[in-house]
Amino acid sequence: GTVGLLALNALFVLMKEYNLDYPSFYTCLYAFLDRDVLHLKHRARFFRMTELFLSSTHLPANLLASFIKRLSRLSVNAPPAAIVMIVPFTYNILKRHPALMAMIHRTDAEDPSN
Repeated sequence: GTVGLLALNALFVLMKEYNLDYPSFYTCLYAFLDRDVLHLKHRARFFRMTELFLSSTHLPANLLASFIKRLSRLSVNAPPAAIVMIVPFTYNILKRHPALMAMIHRTDAEDPSN
């Protein structure tokens, strides 16, 4: 919940400011993305912090794609207040990382049915 979110924020500060090596950071952040996060009291803060965590252009595209897919699936059954946050959040990630645009618009020359 909220305590875990604050702990991830503290870890991120340590990773960014003091070069702490914590390889499972994004795994832990991904684990937070469940149905309950959309009903949190501090939902806006969670999305603001998650956008900060995913803002680096050096993150692999498959990692970011997994976050976008999870949030998109969660938005199907989300309350309207959460959807209002999820849509711009995913748009900003897609805009910041052009390699992910193939998830929503693929311009292949060959027919995919072959």
